[in-house]
Amino acid sequence: MAIPSQNNSVKILDTTTGKEIQTLTATNVVEHVQFSPDGQLLSVSGDSPVGESNIELWSTVTGKKLLTIPGSIGLFGADFSPDNKLLRTGLFDEDQLKFGPVAIGIWDLEASLSSGKPQLKIRLENGDVLQAGVFSPDSQWLISANIIFNVNNGEVLQNLTNELTPFWGIFSPDGQSAAYGTMSGNVHISNISPFGNPELRSLECHKGPIYQIATNENKNLLVTAGFFEGEAHLWDLNKGQKLISAVGYHEDGISTVAINADGSRIATGSPHTPEVKVWDASSGEELATLEHGPAATDWVVRTGIVHVDFNPIDDRYLAAAGADGTARIWDWAAGEAVHIFTPHPKNNAVMSAKFSPDGSRLATFTTAPDALLKVWDANSGKELWAIPVPGMAWGYCFSSDGQQLAAGGTTGWLRMWDINSGKEIVTLAGHERTIIGVDLSDDESRLVTAGYDNAIRIWDTATGAEITRLSLLYGANSVLFHQDDTQLITSGSADGVIRFYTLDLAELVEIAKSRITRPFTLAECEQYRIEFCSAEE
Repeated sequence: MAIPSQNNSVKILDTTTGKEIQTLTATNVVEHVQFSPDGQLLSVSGDSPVGESNIELWSTVTGKKLLTIPGSIGLFGADFSPDNKLLRTGLFDEDQLKFGPVAIGIWDLEASLSSGKPQLKIRLENGDVLQAGVFSPDSQWLISANIIFNVNNGEVLQNLTNELTPFWGIFSPDGQSAAYGTMSGNVHISNISPFGNPELRSLECHKGPIYQIATNENKNLLVTAGFFEGEAHLWDLNKGQKLISAVGYHEDGISTVAINADGSRIATGSPHTPEVKVWDASSGEELATLEHGPAATDWVVRTGIVHVDFNPIDDRYLAAAGADGTARIWDWAAGEAVHIFTPHPKNNAVMSAKFSPDGSRLATFTTAPDALLKVWDANSGKELWAIPVPGMAWGYCFSSDGQQLAAGGTTGWLRMWDINSGKEIVTLAGHERTIIGVDLSDDESRLVTAGYDNAIRIWDTATGAEITRLSLLYGANSVLFHQDDTQLITSGSADGVIRFYTLDLAELVEIAKSRITRPFTLAECEQYRIEFCSAEE
């Protein structure tokens, strides 16, 4: 730890023992100190008269002064780049008045130290005397004064707001965004990626998290459920328009939603009461209310509905998974439970009740401890096979031919099984936290997953390799393939927004071209393999 003093000294202490390691004596009053990223250097500076304000670099190992950079504004000191190769300071000319026009100086640290003389790499005029500078994580960009610029060639990426001088800034850990505060009390966030926002389009649906979304067989309709609002909305995916609002109203929220094959019926479940409702998708009229067990007498009793699913072939039948430890297949029009299953011997809550595409089988997952996957004959109610799984399954789906089942859950586990034998086909690893959404492409070659690690990943189902990854600001609770598997639909985990992403290469290129906000650097040309870049442009 370095502690500056008004008597021109700096003390360096061992933070474990509190013992003083070095005492440095600077030329002027010291008001700012900063360690280099490797801890071997310390920049020392202060506020002194014009012509006397210098930045001094000291060795923290030997306690010796290594370099003095003259003509620098020292009030907010110097800034090291993360790669330890550059130093940012403020500059002025001796014939200029104090606090007059200043410049930003970028110094080659390695060359300066090896030669013993300050080696100025870039000087940018019209900086601001009061502002510090912040390097991006990759040491390529710097926020200082009212600009973001390239530290290698001085190219200005963005001119920041003229509202009032930006006072301080910071880059996001991935270096794609920059936030800066101004002296007027506002904070601004800029996207500095050359490609801008990766989203194709979005739908603002609910005022809170969306836990589940579902599409009909033709995938031209989308139903969304607002967990806290207790409302389900029906959308025309081709037009991006809401068709029905407030379908499926539950006073205590909606935990699950489903739509039948032809898009005429919607089913919803409540998170706190054993209640399943079926609605007319055209009019919003309630058609049936199904009581999935007795109502709770207190908060200790588990009664909510975790999952609902229409039989794809005969939508008279609706499956529901309950926190009470049962799964049921309903003849919803008659209001009768055709089959009642208890998938776990300890009566653990049932997380899913999912029909196979031909409607002949039902898959259920139960919660931990001793979580189980069971597959049942949907017609007879007979158990076909059962296997243990690593934990609760939050995301699950069948392949389009009904021969494979994929699921993921707590701690990021992800598996695929053969539906006939229960044999595990592949294990996929990569998510760092719980997987909440899973979907297979129509040809079963790709699997898409959404996790609480704010990442969407696409996998090769044959090899188990991760193909690509999308990093999201808010994460996603659901993810579905769309448009012949050339797009993804995701539901916002916090902001209630449905987002669309394209996977089509030609479309991605056109979107990228339309969203480029600045020229590419040569380093970016190499990174993105852009062949039309040149040194001049």
